[in-house]
Amino acid sequence: MSDDTAKPPSGPNPELYAELAKPFLSETEGNAALKGFLVDVHAARVKHRIANVLVMPAIVVDGVGPQAQLVFYGDQQLATLFAATALRQFKAIDDRRIAEIAGLVKEEDSG
Repeated sequence: MSDDTAKPPSGPNPELYAELAKPFLSETEGNAALKGFLVDVHAARVKHRIANVLVMPAIVVDGVGPQAQLVFYGDQQLATLFAATALRQFKAIDDRRIAEIAGLVKEEDSG
């Protein structure tokens, strides 16, 4: 990022999630939202010169879902590597949470 003080949002935001998780009323409305989102992701990729991007947006339409779409922009030969890396990182986070719940590690050790 060009501005060292600018930071992306992080951490849980239950209020925002609740608002964003509201179902779309029709498939047409949901598909339009997905298309607009992916157009914006592509534009951000170009603007910020990010060669490879893996994104998996998911929507709920009229109570059905989540319906997810996996999209990779960039060198398609890297798509599987990116997906596998994401799975490995999320699994490690889940494994750590399970270990904390089971008392196998302390939360302060999870840095």
